[in-house]
Amino acid sequence: MSALLKGAIMFCTKCGTEIKTEHAFCPVCGKSRQSMPDVEQTDAPSGVRSRQFSGRTKIAAGILIFLFCVVAGYFSFPPLLHYFSGPNNAPKAVDKNSQRNDKEALRTLLLNYTKAWSDAVNNNNFALAEKYLLPGSELLSAQRGLHGNLQKDGVRLELIKAEIGDISSPSDQGIATVNVLEEYYVFSPGGKRQVSRCSWTYTANYREGEGWRLSKIAENPSTGSGSAPASVVTQEYNQDWIHVKYPQIEKLASVAVQNKINDILKRSADEFFASMKQIAEQSKSLPNNNRYSAESGYSVKWQSADLISLVYYTRTYTGGAHGSQIETGYTFDLRTGDLITLRNKVGDDKIRAYNDMIQQQIRAKNIPIFKPYTGISDKTTYYLADDKTLVVIFQQYEIAPYSSGILRFELPY
Repeated sequence: MSALLKGAIMFCTKCGTEIKTEHAFCPVCGKSRQSMPDVEQTDAPSGVRSRQFSGRTKIAAGILIFLFCVVAGYFSFPPLLHYFSGPNNAPKAVDKNSQRNDKEALRTLLLNYTKAWSDAVNNNNFALAEKYLLPGSELLSAQRGLHGNLQKDGVRLELIKAEIGDISSPSDQGIATVNVLEEYYVFSPGGKRQVSRCSWTYTANYREGEGWRLSKIAENPSTGSGSAPASVVTQEYNQDWIHVKYPQIEKLASVAVQNKINDILKRSADEFFASMKQIAEQSKSLPNNNRYSAESGYSVKWQSADLISLVYYTRTYTGGAHGSQIETGYTFDLRTGDLITLRNKVGDDKIRAYNDMIQQQIRAKNIPIFKPYTGISDKTTYYLADDKTLVVIFQQYEIAPYSSGILRFELPY
């Protein structure tokens, strides 16, 4: 501003004489007030006084100070940094464990969901599984339809295991994939039980405030070993009081391996049927023949990508004080079809250790046995309870009296 504030004291910039505000010229030298430099004098007249900034100078200085503060604040003051960076570009604190935490959350999600799925089917309550699924997703729609169909068919499930495989790193959009190998017992209304084993790739989506939810599923042909998943179906035949059921393997990649396993299982059933049929023919004239009974069945105990372990059992009554039963364990290599004996499975040293463990269990449970304890033989069979435990089977009369029944001992391997 070139005009001076009203009431301010002015001095001539040429001679230093005081100029009253009502005068336009210096009374001594005649210097025009309008032509004076745009400065303001603040001291008594004694030559040119010390200067203060004019209006234009003050504005320029203010702009410079403001810009200085902005620049300084950008590099030193976090709130300003956040303000000028904008909401979309705002820097985020980096959590070094975020990827590990995401993968752990995804692993937990799939373990919870596979368990919840069987509970949802068995309790006819889809909401138990729905909470793990992304609203509006194709997986939610598909699983709701499958749940309804299983209810109509009267199917029930029992989760055997869920093995979590590869988990992808979450993308910037909050999407990840998880490979899962799932195994279920599938029970039909007639009591038939099969093992369902499938490998899936799930897609999961992250939603702020909601966490991870499953949105898609696709079949994953890789099971981690290159072998195809096996299904177990029941074959049976009946005659008079003889009722035979036995397992057969399906869906193996190698037909030769599948036939090799099935031949062993069928042979056991055929031998049992033949022996009972002979007794049936010989006992027709006996008065208590109508009380005779014979049946066989099986139970799948454990299955992995490479192994399947089951028990084939027979129960008979052909006269006398009581009936009898036999349990035979079978563990097969699904890659070769070989029947794996106990000695082949664990070795001689482990067999000796097992005999010591079994005697300890006998003493702890106070089981009456024949003396001396004869221990595991080449005829002793077993089955796998899981990937860390096997069960050794002793038949009636093998090491203990009939009253002790069939003896089973859980052992680590």
